[in-house]
Amino acid sequence: MKGLFTKAIEDGVDSMLSILSYNRHPRVLSILSYNSTPKSNAPAPSELLMGRKLKMLIPIPTEALKPNFPYQQQINNEKENKKRQKLYYDRHTKELSKLQPQQQVLVQEHTT
Repeated sequence: MKGLFTKAIEDGVDSMLSILSYNRHPRVLSILSYNSTPKSNAPAPSELLMGRKLKMLIPIPTEALKPNFPYQQQINNEKENKKRQKLYYDRHTKELSKLQPQQQVLVQEHTT
């Protein structure tokens, strides 16, 4: 799983470096274009953040610039899924006893 995230981060960094090194457009417009592009079956990051499409050089209808949050149901579903996952994860945990002042404890060192 860690490798998947690392690959996604590296791809994002490579994309941004290529955008910033490409001098055909001003950098701000290039970054705006990158953030306004939908990513893998999801709306664009800027669209999720702002609730609308961002104004670009390409003309778009005025209606598309009005805030709208149609993804609220997806966000709520994700929150419910996280709650359910936490519930199932916590079923196998136990409550630890409270520590008293000056009580000795064992600490395990993690070496990586």
